[in-house]
Amino acid sequence: MRLIALRAAQFRRFSDGVAVDHISPGINLLAGPNELGKSTLFEALEAAFLVPHGTGGARLEGFRPRGGGEPLVEVDFETGGARWRIRKQFGRGKTAILTNLDTGREAARAGEAEAQLSRLTGTGDGPGRIGLAWVRQQRALQAPDLDVDPLTGKSKTRGEANALTALLAQEVVEAAGSGLAEDILAHARAELGQYITPGRDVPKRNGPYDTALKGREAARSDLVRARDVAAASEARLVRIAELSARLRDLEAPLAAADLARRIEDLSKAIAAAQGHRDHCARAASDLKSRRLEAQAARDALDKAKAAQGRAAELKRALRDAQALSAEITELAKAFNANGATPQRVVQLENARIQLTREQQALEGMSTFVEIVPAEGAQGKIKADGVPVIHAARLPVPERLTLDIAGIGSIRVVSSDAERAAQIARRRDESHKLIARLLDEMDVTDDAQACAKAAERVDTGARLDTLRLRFAEVAPRGVAALETELSNLAAVHAECDETRLAAALEDGNAAVRAAQQAYESMVAEGVDEDRFRVMTGELDAARREFARRQDDARRTSELLERLRGEQAGVDEEGRAGEVERLSGLLEQAEETVRRCETDIAALKLLIATLARAIEDVRTCYLEPVTNALLPYLKQVFPGAGVAFGDSFSLEALMRAGEREDFASLSDGTREQLAVLVRMGFAGLFAARRAPVPLVLDDPLVYSDDGRLNAMCAALNDAGRSYQIVVLTCRQTAFTALDAHRLTLAPWPGS
Repeated sequence: MRLIALRAAQFRRFSDGVAVDHISPGINLLAGPNELGKSTLFEALEAAFLVPHGTGGARLEGFRPRGGGEPLVEVDFETGGARWRIRKQFGRGKTAILTNLDTGREAARAGEAEAQLSRLTGTGDGPGRIGLAWVRQQRALQAPDLDVDPLTGKSKTRGEANALTALLAQEVVEAAGSGLAEDILAHARAELGQYITPGRDVPKRNGPYDTALKGREAARSDLVRARDVAAASEARLVRIAELSARLRDLEAPLAAADLARRIEDLSKAIAAAQGHRDHCARAASDLKSRRLEAQAARDALDKAKAAQGRAAELKRALRDAQALSAEITELAKAFNANGATPQRVVQLENARIQLTREQQALEGMSTFVEIVPAEGAQGKIKADGVPVIHAARLPVPERLTLDIAGIGSIRVVSSDAERAAQIARRRDESHKLIARLLDEMDVTDDAQACAKAAERVDTGARLDTLRLRFAEVAPRGVAALETELSNLAAVHAECDETRLAAALEDGNAAVRAAQQAYESMVAEGVDEDRFRVMTGELDAARREFARRQDDARRTSELLERLRGEQAGVDEEGRAGEVERLSGLLEQAEETVRRCETDIAALKLLIATLARAIEDVRTCYLEPVTNALLPYLKQVFPGAGVAFGDSFSLEALMRAGEREDFASLSDGTREQLAVLVRMGFAGLFAARRAPVPLVLDDPLVYSDDGRLNAMCAALNDAGRSYQIVVLTCRQTAFTALDAHRLTLAPWPGS
């Protein structure tokens, strides 16, 4: 298909009719300033081919100009060797007329006209090839996406056709040899969806497969319950016989009487032994009390001895701490009185260095005046008020005044007096700083200052050593030692070691007497092991007696319950129920097998058709890529591209590196998007189904070099199919070998 002419009236900004005639088969360029109506013309072109004449709502209102009106679009085009005209009126007078220009006859109207137009242009139920080759303003940055509507830029809803999907479907139809391939695939998926949930491969709730599985499970459960009931009845009869024999044994009178007598004998023996055990316990308690009293006397005596030893240690530590404290106090006074700190010594050294530098600087910049008094004139010349007796060479750092008696004065001024004055002031400040530091350190020269500083360092080291020793002797200070010593003295005063020793001896004697009494009493009674054995035998006999009574009671109750459950059980009827439920389970399993067979067959059919579609997709991708590469290499030498499953452009391959489409610059993405659409247009032309490539304000982000390369690619493409470029940049596309289009009035509107 190629465009011949485009006309529009009462369409957006075109209140009056406007026409673009004589559109060339090659490259066409419509250049003009902003608001000329280029995007409106593009939208009118889309409306003519892709928008139903009966459309309404927001889209219709978007077509109308501000003053209102009934939008009208007319396009002349050529396809299949014949020339046609589609005329669409929107709004109240809505209509669509398709005319054969070669015969001058009307071919169809309204819906039939649009249906025939779709067949002529290959748009089908959607944008078709046009959707891949027409690029509206502000969408050039996007690569072709089969899930996006080219008219609205929005994601497609389920069931909407798109360009490449329709083309791929046609390829599958041809490959399968049947026009029903897509219908079969859709029907198979719908049928499979009745059995299992799509995408999850689990039974669809309340579907035939789910119902069959539930029926099989119910049949299994019923059969299991019936078998369990039958088995329970059989087991119950066996159990009734066993319990009857057991109850007879438990209720035998001789065994119960023997067990009762044994319990009575053991109870009497244990009561006698327990009385003796109580006497032994009291003796043991008395022995424990005597041991505690003796231990208390021993602890008090040990405490008194420990306090006496600790007091002696504290006295020694107190003497040492007091001596160290006095020595530390004296050394601290000497240390603090020594003003020769390291900081002051460093300041003195730095001041001496600075003074030397300033004197050297003054001498280096001074002017010298040599004065030689004449014989007999000694003292008649004064330099700054000082008489010159002998020949002298005097420096003039700033200025020097020579007074000659009876003659006058001569003032010698240095050429850099101001700088010399600054240096002289700094020299005086250095002299003052040195004098102040010597005074603060109480010394007369630097040597004394260094010696005094060394003495201060030595004193500080001795002071640190004494403080460490003091911290070892008295960690908490002298006062803490004195307090602890005073407390120990009070403790010692309260303790009488002689009395405590006598109390300890008495306590030990009492312990020996209590120990003897306890051992004698233990020897007269039942030993502990025998008592534990007797107690255990009594507990076992009592438990056995209670167990036999409880066992007899529970056995009797269980026997009565089992006899009640078994009454009226029909063994023959129960067996028949098991057989009937077994048959129902076989039927349910057969239903499940049929469903699973159907599911497997549908999955196989879907997989086979999907593979066929994928094979066609793969075969289709290669021609698209081959059509694109010649144009791509003109703009991006040595580069390649990577497409996604939906033929969307995913990445640019350069220098062995993959660059995602979204990460590229706006200019590069724009260029690639246009190149991809050129590839599709080239593919359609090669398959003898050409469509014009229409670009509305393309390549706005391209630099001059890339723009020229793109123009060269478009020039090559223009030899194979029609290209229409709409742009506001009137000088940008000078490298494009294009036929210039103009807007003209449309008298026929």
